[in-house]
Formats: sequence, C-alpha cells, structure tokens
Amino acid sequence: MYILIFPFSYILIVSFTINKSDLNTYYNVGKILSEAGKHYGDGIVKEYSQKLKYDLNKNYSIRLLYRMLKYYNFVSEEKLPTLSAKLSWSHYDEILKFDDVNKIAYYI
Repeated sequence: MYILIFPFSYILIVSFTINKSDLNTYYNVGKILSEAGKHYGDGIVKEYSQKLKYDLNKNYSIRLLYRMLKYYNFVSEEKLPTLSAKLSWSHYDEILKFDDVNKIAYYI
C-alpha cells in the first residue's frame, strides 16, 4: 500500500532518472528528496524507494536515495574543488560513507 506523496516531485524524479544517468541526476534527486522531506518527513525516502522500484522496475534502495540526499546536502553546502567534477558517482558513493565533513572534503 502506498501513501499519497506530492505528485510533482515524484514526476520530477522519474523524468530525471529516465533522461540522465550522472551526478546531475543524483544531485537533483537529492534536492527533490530534501524538499519533500521538509513537508513529509524522513519516511518519504522509503516511500519513494518503493514507488520507484515499482514504477521504473529499477532498484532504488533506501540506502541509495539517502546517499543522493547526502550528496545534495554536501554539494549545496560546500564549495567543491575543480577536481571534484571529474569524480564519478562510485567515487562519491564511497566517500559519502564518512560522517565527518572534513574527511569527505579531504578525499574530494
């Protein structure tokens, strides 16, 4: 059973994931999750994970969506060096496992 979620933000996530597969997509998904979380709370990530798996037949785990959210929060708050644009999602995925912002910035 699905809880009613804000449809516009969900449609944006679907359109980003269909049209792109890069850091920009993950940044935008994180931004949408951040905004939706302000209105619906932390449970929205689990809801989006289930709905995206069902609608797109792709595995958007809760962990992956939280990483996208963490990536958005980090990128939007920090000034990243030029080199950081050359890193792939797999690099960020490993780096974002750290809780310490200084460690994350060091590796970027």
